[in-house]
Amino acid sequence: ALAVVMIFGLVSVGFAAAEFPDIEDHKYASSIEKLATLEVIQGYPDGTFKPDDRVKRSEFAKMIVVMLGLEETAELFEGVATVFPDVPGSHWASGYITVAHSLGIINGYPDGTFKPEKEITYHEALKMILTAMGYIEEGFRTVKWPVTWVMQASTIGIDKGVPYLGDLAITRGQVAKLLDNSLKVDHVVPSAYVAGGFQTKEGVTFLSKMGVDELVGMVVDSPELWTNTTGKIKVGNKSFEYEDYEGLLGHNVRVWYKDSAIIDLVDLSTEEEVDPDDWASLAKPANDFTDKVKAFVNYTPATKWVVSGDVYKEVEWNGIPGKLDLTTADEIVVVYSAKEPIAVKALVYTPGEIDLVYDYSK
Repeated sequence: ALAVVMIFGLVSVGFAAAEFPDIEDHKYASSIEKLATLEVIQGYPDGTFKPDDRVKRSEFAKMIVVMLGLEETAELFEGVATVFPDVPGSHWASGYITVAHSLGIINGYPDGTFKPEKEITYHEALKMILTAMGYIEEGFRTVKWPVTWVMQASTIGIDKGVPYLGDLAITRGQVAKLLDNSLKVDHVVPSAYVAGGFQTKEGVTFLSKMGVDELVGMVVDSPELWTNTTGKIKVGNKSFEYEDYEGLLGHNVRVWYKDSAIIDLVDLSTEEEVDPDDWASLAKPANDFTDKVKAFVNYTPATKWVVSGDVYKEVEWNGIPGKLDLTTADEIVVVYSAKEPIAVKALVYTPGEIDLVYDYSK
């Protein structure tokens, strides 16, 4: 008999950590890869990332400006002296520091300096991220450093997964995690008419600022399919390079992408393996198994419909639509979006014959 293997069940979506050899198995590897794909952070000439090294204030200023999609603007001010006496025009980050200062993201120290080579602290990083998102002191009813900023960061989840470090320096890996947490959070504007003092700017995020698009749709093609020779996944009518495709076939997903690169993916569906003996009962009209349900049989798309427990393929044999009766020997998975069935994945076991035997003793 010909046996076929298919991966069922829920999937855990993540980013491969292959780009930097020194972040394999690192706690923040996924965030580092994501921010590297967005070109917010970069590695070193030797190909490493050094996730446990500390971040300089000048480096963090650049990251924030890039997150706001203002890298080209910063390049216009390259070589121009900043308002800080310790950041001359010859400093590599002068343009980024100028832009960050003009937006009120950085203010410098009481003595008028910026200290670009000093390591940025946890508190400073939180305030700079929040300020870039539109949070300013005038919008808060009570302002107390650093409590106000720490509480706001916790409220919107920016600090999730990063230990509280207070005034201690923060590492490159921890910075990547903080920035990752903030990518999809809506930005705000101060408002005296809204509880909390700030009004959400719907759809304005760091991702949108960097030109990242969003798409919701079904994964209709992936390397799980026998017919797929591209190595890419297809969501709706768009194709993407993506490594963690296992189990996503037939699922509705939300994808954030730039060009052909997936920045982030969230699986919106669940799936449930079905006892073939119960298949006919599940296909009753009460469960809405209609021609709206997309079918995948033996790793080939079986467009389109499921009726009365049978999977029909859009092919014909002698003018008769192809019908595959499901038996107790088959494996069936139903994909749901919320409680609505949207796809069926079935493994149909087919008997075969051995027509050639190799004698390995020779």
